[in-house]
Amino acid sequence: GPLSAYNVSALSQNQILKNALERNDILNGTQIVANSKTSEEDKITINETVKYLSLKHRPYESQYLPADFIYNDENFSKLFGFSPTYSRYSTLDSKGESNNYYFDFNSAMSTKNYDKLFVVNSLYSPGNKTYGNYAMSNNGGRIKIDYKDDKKEFNLITFTTREIYDKMIALKKSKDILDIEDLAIKGVAQNIRYKILFTSISGYPMEDDELECYVEFYLLVASEE
Repeated sequence: GPLSAYNVSALSQNQILKNALERNDILNGTQIVANSKTSEEDKITINETVKYLSLKHRPYESQYLPADFIYNDENFSKLFGFSPTYSRYSTLDSKGESNNYYFDFNSAMSTKNYDKLFVVNSLYSPGNKTYGNYAMSNNGGRIKIDYKDDKKEFNLITFTTREIYDKMIALKKSKDILDIEDLAIKGVAQNIRYKILFTSISGYPMEDDELECYVEFYLLVASEE
């Protein structure tokens, strides 16, 4: 069944942290090994995710932070081998948590006119998952959803996490609280009606206008035949 927004946010932040740690050879299994030569961009990513996990969650819920970790400059520097870096969002209109969206699972969500609902979690790049007749892939933030049965195979929809992230940022400039329908993608492909409802979006701008973005969503489908 659906994860709580609390657990979804922990999962997505842990994955972003893991990616940054692995890029800089800071992980030995699940143990953190200090590395002062970490890239400047990843210093920011690591600080932001560690701060988020420490303040919004409990350290032992992270796969990588020590269970007794308390976030402050001294403890952070001892653990990672460099001081916290805060500069990424200085050039952005949105700051901090504005770069994230988590659906409040206590809120209402309509599934009317759809027969099936698939909960799509942990679709990391590069990666593939299959849900019934639907095959999904994530290659560099390009998510492709294909339908396949004994008689036919076709692309249901392809979208990029960048498109979803940019739409979220634009909407947050005009709305304090986003509704799950605000970011929905709807359409029909070869008599299959679909709707994608995003339950988690976490975006981190990188160098050269690159974006590391992780999304989780519900895929709702119905046959029009």
